[in-house]
Amino acid sequence: NYYACTKEILAGQGQKYTADERFMQNIDPGVYMPAVVEVSCSEDGNAYTAAKTIANDTPDTQKGTIIKPFATPLEGQARYVKVHVENTKGFVFSDEIVIR
Repeated sequence: NYYACTKEILAGQGQKYTADERFMQNIDPGVYMPAVVEVSCSEDGNAYTAAKTIANDTPDTQKGTIIKPFATPLEGQARYVKVHVENTKGFVFSDEIVIR
């Protein structure tokens, strides 16, 4: 799916989840890795607890197409998972966000 106007993607369909995200960088058209990826978890979909914050270590000057996993091994499981992306310039493309 393509999410044009949001930095948060929310999943919750009555099951238990863990999360794994992949993002892409290609600086020629202005696509950059996120500066930070934050994952929060909730059992009720209202009260979220920060579970993991991952800082990007890919230089924003690195050319070519780069696909990088922002793995988020979470302890336990959560019914709802929220992924918040901070970017400092350009566009952020997620190749894939897997909720399992």
